[in-house]
Amino acid sequence: MSSEAQPSLWTGPRDDPNRYRVDLVDDGLVEVGAGGEGLVYEATRPGPADVHVALKLYTSVPIDVFSEIEGSARLLAGVEHPNLMRQIETFTGRALGPAEPSDDEDFSVIYSAAEWIDGEPLDAAVERHGTAAGLRWVGDVSRALAALHEARAPDAPDGVVHGDVKPSNVRVTPEGSAKLIDFGFSRAHDANSAVGGVGTYRWRAPELVTGERGPSPASDVWGIGALAYWVVVGEPPALDVLTEVHDRLTDAALEKGFVNATELASHVATLLEADPARRVRDLGRWADELDRIVQRRRHVRWLRRPALVAAVGALIGVIGGICLTLLVQSLGDSDATAVTPGLPGSVVLLARPFAVPDSRSGEQVLRQDEIVVYRGGPVFLSGSRDGEQPLLANDEVELQVTHADGAVARFAHNFGASSDCQRDEPTPPQDVTNLFAPGRNIVRVIIRGGCNGGDVGLGGFAGAGTPLWMVFGS
Repeated sequence: MSSEAQPSLWTGPRDDPNRYRVDLVDDGLVEVGAGGEGLVYEATRPGPADVHVALKLYTSVPIDVFSEIEGSARLLAGVEHPNLMRQIETFTGRALGPAEPSDDEDFSVIYSAAEWIDGEPLDAAVERHGTAAGLRWVGDVSRALAALHEARAPDAPDGVVHGDVKPSNVRVTPEGSAKLIDFGFSRAHDANSAVGGVGTYRWRAPELVTGERGPSPASDVWGIGALAYWVVVGEPPALDVLTEVHDRLTDAALEKGFVNATELASHVATLLEADPARRVRDLGRWADELDRIVQRRRHVRWLRRPALVAAVGALIGVIGGICLTLLVQSLGDSDATAVTPGLPGSVVLLARPFAVPDSRSGEQVLRQDEIVVYRGGPVFLSGSRDGEQPLLANDEVELQVTHADGAVARFAHNFGASSDCQRDEPTPPQDVTNLFAPGRNIVRVIIRGGCNGGDVGLGGFAGAGTPLWMVFGS
């Protein structure tokens, strides 16, 4: 920040008109950010210890909406997270001017002050440090959003929505962490809102573009998916080619050295479902898994050299299936606990019984990914690890199995046969062998509360149900 001797302009509320100082550059104002609502300046609040802030001047917002902006700012000021810019205050003040205000000064300009974040924009940081670092920063932003969504206050009983997730609203600090900034579109979540069009063009979720729904945690989730897609592919996802999201992610990730490209593509694609109800809800858990996927990345650029490719091909041809098996295992994962051999007698616990409140009836309540190297034999879903126990459940269960070539096989079943949703009906173990292909498979299990309006807490994987095991038989 410049010295006091440099020309400056001042603003503040009526009782403190010189609360903030904005230093001029070559005798002119220089904004550090601009958006649909206003301009952002680097400013200082003088005192025994100067406070460095991002001062936003609302240029296109009428004074009569100040109470709404102030209410949103108050909500945001109560949310603290290491990856979230800290909101300080919102006030009405005078236009930026000299230190001595005039007697007839108008104090009707809306401002907000927030923590100043040192660092660089996300796009510049990704260009310098690469895709893997960019995805780790996406994980940081995901956790910041999770904190917003989980915040509760009298004015925000259902959490807070950011509303404008995009690269220019993320800064990477000198310490190497990402922070989500700019709360211009942030509001308390209102499930009844039908206001679409909020956010920035090309970064808005499909339901906002069509106006079918208003901003929600699900539209923020889409924003994280679009951010991750942009890091990998180089552009946000186009709404007219959503069916190609997985393939484009896979191709781009392979080009950038991810041998687990299919796994990465599948993980990001869970946020880019056209139907908001099918998107991942737990962004914290999603971010943790993203970190693990990035850590399991292996560079195989040497395989692109023609002579070496030919040599490897000849070696595989000589050694046959044994070499291919070793290659799949060695490139698959560095964490032994993350890969489950699909051998006879091996089992995977997909879900334990858990309680689901009535308010989440019909919603996705669990999503879990497992990586399986399948070696043949039948595969069953069962209520016990021996593959013999019937399932007791009234929840909807879906398995999505992604093969090494990117093909996806699905199994879906509503295990509830009772009409009142308060009585479990036994379901025999389910044969899902046809979902698997030899080699590496990514198994995603999704469980939804299947009883709309019933007491889900008494049945299925909720409370009184059985675990869900995937059993590999001989």
